[in-house]
Parts: sequence; structure tokens; C-alpha cells
Amino acid sequence: MLKQLGTFAILAVCLFALAMGGCDNTTKPIDPPIVTEDLLEFVSVDPADGSTIQSDATITVTFNRAPDDRFGAALGTDPDKDATGIANAVTTGNTVTITGHRDGRPFEPGHLKIEIWGSSEGSQARVFLNYTVAAPPPTPPKEKTFKEQLEGEWSITKGALSDASIVPDITDEFAQAGWFVIPSLFFYNRLQFDASGEVVLIYYVQYVNAGPQLGVKIPKLELTYTVKGSYELANDSGTSATMTLSFAALDLDVKPAGGNWVLPRAVINGGPLAAFLGDVLNKERVSISGDELRLGQITAERR
Repeated sequence: MLKQLGTFAILAVCLFALAMGGCDNTTKPIDPPIVTEDLLEFVSVDPADGSTIQSDATITVTFNRAPDDRFGAALGTDPDKDATGIANAVTTGNTVTITGHRDGRPFEPGHLKIEIWGSSEGSQARVFLNYTVAAPPPTPPKEKTFKEQLEGEWSITKGALSDASIVPDITDEFAQAGWFVIPSLFFYNRLQFDASGEVVLIYYVQYVNAGPQLGVKIPKLELTYTVKGSYELANDSGTSATMTLSFAALDLDVKPAGGNWVLPRAVINGGPLAAFLGDVLNKERVSISGDELRLGQITAERR
């Protein structure tokens, strides 16, 4: 009886198997998963990852196909932190060009981290790049014109007007007017040039124990001649030129003026100083080397 039941059970299983498609021991193969051949993949980058670039460099990233609109690129300067700056990135076909920040700023000198992400028909790609941005070369100083080099104040150190050479002549003028003076203990003379073409000569001389008559002494007499004029340059080579000077006005400042005392006319008019300016400082070659100026027989240093 048990044997008959076993045979019946086997027969029932086989009938069920036949109804379901068979009762053999072979395994039906499983179909492979569907794979998309057009996955978005990173191909190359120029300049190479890890290289040194300039701040105005153009970085070109190439993919195997064009990314869709869901594309982005970020910039950062810390290799250990996420990039948060927005890059100026433009896609053209399967290439992406990155040129600094979106707001137009170039890459900052130092470390540069770039994160790029994109997608195409459901597939995604993410690229991480690192560069060293070189510091920009220093901007060379703008070359000054010769007039700009002239601009400023110069102390006459050698040649005419570099000492009290005109003082004896002025002293004689004083003597002729009945004045007596002891030669100066202090003097200076300076040239001031303006880039607009104006020139000023300041000649300062100090006398001691001066007086309009015997027994009336002025402890100290200061004369400051301020001669104003203009100048023109010709044959300008950048470091030298021909200078034509024209002095139009001479101001004399006297301390103390001394009540009703009258200074000799030659002193008021500049005397030999005015004559000297007309004869010597005209149509002379002027040159500048560093902080030294040469004008005819005059040498001056920049103050």
C-alpha cells in the first residue's frame, strides 16, 4: 500500500511539472542585464591634472560624449574641503572649457581644486582636478617721461650757483650804497621743476652784522631770491634734452626789511644773479642719471 502511494506521489509531481513546462533536470539560462553603451565618461584634461598653470589659463576637459544641461563646475582653494566657487565653464560638444570664475576673475595664485559633474541619459560622471596656479609676474614700473623725471626740487651742488660766488658782487653793491656787510655764513640754491613746464630758482643767502650805516647793525639779514619762469625741451632722448629757460619774474624776500631802509637797487633787481640766469641757464643740455641732474655747468642732486 505504501509503495503504491509513493508511485502516485511521483506521478503527481511529474504531471505538475509537465503542466509547468517540463520535468527535466536542465537549468534555463538567465538573460544578462541591459547595459547602456553610452555612459558619460571622463576622457582627458589639458593641462594635465597636477600641473602648474597661469591665472589666466584655459582648462579643457573632454568626455566621451556631450553632457546634458545638468552639468556644473566648482572651484576651491583648499584640497581638503569641497569646492564652493562657481567656475566659468562652457560646454561645446563633448568638451568643457573652464576659464576662471563666472564673475570674470582669474584663478587665484596657489592651490586650485576643480570639481566637475555631469550626466547624459541617466548616466553620471564626476571629475576632480587639482592644479597649482603660479603667481603673476610683477608689473614693470611705468617709464617716466623726461619732464616727469625733472619734476621736483634739486639742490645745486657743483658749478655755477653751487657756492656764494655771487655774494662778493652783491656785497660790492651794498658797499656802493653805503651798506657794510660781512660775507654770508649760510646759503643754498635750488631748482624746482614742474612737469607742466614751470621752473623756479630759489637762491637764499644770509648775511651777518649788516647795516645801512655805521653804528646801526642788523644781526642777521636774509635775502631769498625766487625766480620764476618756464622751460622747454627739445631733442628729448628720454634721459637728456636741450633745455631753453625763460625767467619772467623775480621776487625778493628780505628779513628783516628794516623800517624805511632802502636796499640797493641792484640787490632788489637781482644784480649779477639776474644777469647770470640770462647768460648761463639758457639752451643748455640737461641730463638725468639716477638722482643727479646736469644742466650746463651745474650739477644738482634730487632733494
